[in-house]
Amino acid sequence: MGENRPMRIAAFLRICLAGLSLLIANPAAALDVQELRSPGGAGFWLVEEPSIPIVSVNISFAGGARLDPEGKEGLSNLFAGLLGEGAGDLDAIGFSEARDAISARFGFGANSDEVSVSARMLSDAVEPSVDLLALALTAPRFDPEPLERTRAQVLAGIAESGEDPSAVASRTWFSRAFPEHSYGRPNSGTAESVAALSRDDLLAAHSRLLTRANARIAIVGAIGAESAGQIVDKLMAGLPEGEPLPARRADTPPPPGLTVVSRDVPQSAAIFGQAGLDFDDPDFMAAYVMNYVLGGGGFVSRLMTEVREKRGLAYGVTSYLHNLDEAAIYLGRVQTENARIAET
Repeated sequence: MGENRPMRIAAFLRICLAGLSLLIANPAAALDVQELRSPGGAGFWLVEEPSIPIVSVNISFAGGARLDPEGKEGLSNLFAGLLGEGAGDLDAIGFSEARDAISARFGFGANSDEVSVSARMLSDAVEPSVDLLALALTAPRFDPEPLERTRAQVLAGIAESGEDPSAVASRTWFSRAFPEHSYGRPNSGTAESVAALSRDDLLAAHSRLLTRANARIAIVGAIGAESAGQIVDKLMAGLPEGEPLPARRADTPPPPGLTVVSRDVPQSAAIFGQAGLDFDDPDFMAAYVMNYVLGGGGFVSRLMTEVREKRGLAYGVTSYLHNLDEAAIYLGRVQTENARIAET
């Protein structure tokens, strides 16, 4: 688990957030994060919390949309949307009924850098829950009906985002900032690329996106180290080993200047940004505090004070350090009425 520090930190933060939800009910408890290895040799993080009969599992498979082949943008997003839509000998309805019968909850998603898997299960139903989750990861069906239904949902989202000022501004900024990198492509793909994706594309993506070498696993809840290690091995057993992804640093910062995209809508959105700092940079924590003062602190930040409180130009404005696996950027955003965007 030591080859990619940004990913390690991101995974650690996820496990801390998962543990925090348990500690709300037990505020006197300390968050003890154990870094362990399963009997099969897979690394994972564990927070034991026996007071609540729930076990949460989070898996991050490095890669995500940046592994989508050129011309097949949106493949990882469509793939993740279908992981809970039937597996093994269970079709979509059968899988849903089996999951509900044991009160398990699964979530699947994809972004620029990862395919994410989350599961929450009752401590007395861990074994069947893990069996069902392992089936979803190792033997997804990609049947025609859920494939076309999920594709239609993705296409509807793409069409809607085409008229959303914030979404258009975000796509424009990233395409200018990363013209030669996959970060410059939309994670959900385009209408043309998503419409052309086939079941064969999804099957090929499965062996590329879900590999043991690129899995980061965090477990929180009423479970001990030995049982948690068995969960890890069961979830990883049917997946290909794969190779750790090499990090290719993207070119930043974006070229300076102003890009205006016209849309016939009543509001305008602005995104502004430049190169940021890696987690390992000695000035990262100072920059984190600086950003809290500037725009990340909500109503106590300077941007909110100047833009909203003093001038009433926008409902909100924010800035944040945005760390991707292959780039570090510093972004801000605001949205307001067209007549006020220039002054804002």
